Amino acid sequence: MLRVNRHIQLAECHVEGRRSVATRYPIRIKAAPKVGNIYWCDFHPEGVIHIPEFWKKRPVIGVSRNATLHGKVTILPMTTDEDNASNINAIELSAEVQSKIDNKRTWVICDHLTTIATSRLDNVSTTPPRVKGDELTAILRKAHATIAGWVSAPIVTVTEVETTRTVETPSGSLAETMDTITIRIEEKPAR
Repeated sequence: MLRVNRHIQLAECHVEGRRSVATRYPIRIKAAPKVGNIYWCDFHPEGVIHIPEFWKKRPVIGVSRNATLHGKVTILPMTTDEDNASNINAIELSAEVQSKIDNKRTWVICDHLTTIATSRLDNVSTTPPRVKGDELTAILRKAHATIAGWVSAPIVTVTEVETTRTVETPSGSLAETMDTITIRIEEKPAR
């Protein structure tokens, strides 16, 4: 049975002989998440977490190359907990990026790679702030090394190219901007 509400789709499903309701929540972001974009993420409420999972609303950075608007995205969560100053799997964001979120010391937790529904994401601002260049490269290197179990991080090269094309229409000029992000991971370093 499928019931459709204006913004929320409910579907009944059967799990081990029990009925449960799966809910499809509305999408709050306007475009597919990109690598390096920062969003707010509604993780589980505090009462239903399993330590050490992340919970509550917190900033995250998108790391999926092929994320879609109505699907899933792989992210790295962020925290303002000062204990992470000594966490070897955490990278502190630059003051420039921190100012775009909430102006607090913030760390990306590179060993908590998580895949979530895009409906958990919300915009930090009208245009999602981005982590770019060397800062993004360092985060992706640390995440990749942590997941692969490497002692030292691989060599990761991130290339960003932004192209703008102007299209003339009967109602005036229209500028179209495209971002191309290339991520190259070189051979696994020695353990």
